[in-house]
Parts: sequence; structure tokens; C-alpha cells
Amino acid sequence: NPTATGGNIINTTPVIPPLVSENDFTDNINNPDTGSVAYNFQTIDVCGVEVISNMGRSIHLTAIPAGPAANQINWTPLGIANTTNISYEVYSVENGVEVLVGTTNSSTTTLLDPVDIETIEDADKCYVVIASATVTLPSGQQDNIRSRSNIGCVQQPVRIFVPNAFAPRGINQVFRPLISFGDELSYQMSVYNRYGEELFRTTDIEEGWNGRYKGKVLSPGAYLYYIEINSPTEGNIVRKGTVI
Repeated sequence: NPTATGGNIINTTPVIPPLVSENDFTDNINNPDTGSVAYNFQTIDVCGVEVISNMGRSIHLTAIPAGPAANQINWTPLGIANTTNISYEVYSVENGVEVLVGTTNSSTTTLLDPVDIETIEDADKCYVVIASATVTLPSGQQDNIRSRSNIGCVQQPVRIFVPNAFAPRGINQVFRPLISFGDELSYQMSVYNRYGEELFRTTDIEEGWNGRYKGKVLSPGAYLYYIEINSPTEGNIVRKGTVI
């Protein structure tokens, strides 16, 4: 009822007797991924009497990276009148299978999900939240309901950890960066001396520099590195600096 609620009529349908106590309608107009949507129903009887229902609002979920090792999941609260005992279950969606991540009470609409920086599968994760509640109907009868959100996905950015020193004859004998969530990307690393002479080059993300040039271990000192990564989602990423 746009006059009473400020919304838009998305469907008008005649009632076919006999009347039933529960009815359903599928909204094929609004996209649940774009935001929360509120609904109500207006009935008009043969005498022209109008009755407007309570408002029911869909749950909208979003997910964002939170620091180097977590995803933050946020969702809008359950928006159905006359509900009590509200709780939320958050699931990750992996290959069509829903795995419980955690539960919260009615006052908490956010959750942190830790991710493993060494696990490629954790680079892209999707989530859904399901609200459970008790609703009191106009008749006074109580019923248990569940409301399901959209599926929200998040992609962790590529992260590069570059050591600032190594020891070719010591414990850390190889210089190479640690790259997390770096699946399906091109990679190149070069090492130079202070005169700009290239001492080492590789395109293998697992290969590091052992401090040698032409088979000999170089003298202790500062050397320059240049790392270039091309990610299909983040484009060209460059890191350069000095390693001792």
C-alpha cells in the first residue's frame, strides 16, 4: 500500500476461496543482494474495508576483510513485529554446503570469522545468516519462525610479507617473501646490488635468493629487491626495498 507505507505495490492478486490460514508470495522484482526490503500486505473485502498487515523486513548480510586473518560478517536485524527469543546462526557456504561459523543473540548482528593466510580456500568465502524467533500472532497463538538472509561473499586481498634480513650461512638461508591468498597470479622478484646490477631473478613464487651470485656467497650488506605481482582481482602490486 504505497499511500500508507510509502512503498510500491509489487503485486495484486484476487483471493480464491476457500481462504487458507497461511499464504505465500515470491518477489521476483527486488534483489536481496542489494539491501534489506520491507513488505506488508493490504486486503480489501467486498465491502471495501481495507486492512493492512504488520511490516516484515528481509535480513541483508555483508562481509568484509578484517585485518590480515579474519572476515567480518555484518547483517541487518530481524525486522518482523511481535517476535521474541531472537537468535542468529552464521554459516559459511562452501561448495553448496553450509558450515556453522557461530551463533549470536538478538543484540549482536556482527561476527568475526578467522581465516588461515596459508589456505587458498580461505581467500574467497561466502556466508549466510539464519534468524530464529518466536512470533505472536494476532490470535495470541505463538509460532516458531526462521528468516534467511542473502548470501554475501568476501575476498581477502593479496598480502605480501617481506623479511628485512637473512643469513646465507645461518638459519634463514634464503630470502623470499611470504604471499598469502596469492592464487592464480603472475609473480616476479629481482635482487640488485647498490650499483644496480641484477644478481637474481625468478618468476617462481616458491623460489628464493640464497645470497649467491655466479655461485659465490656475496659480502654482507644491503641489497635491493623489486617484487611485482599481477593479481586478477587487484591488478599490479609492487613491493621494493632493502634487505640485509
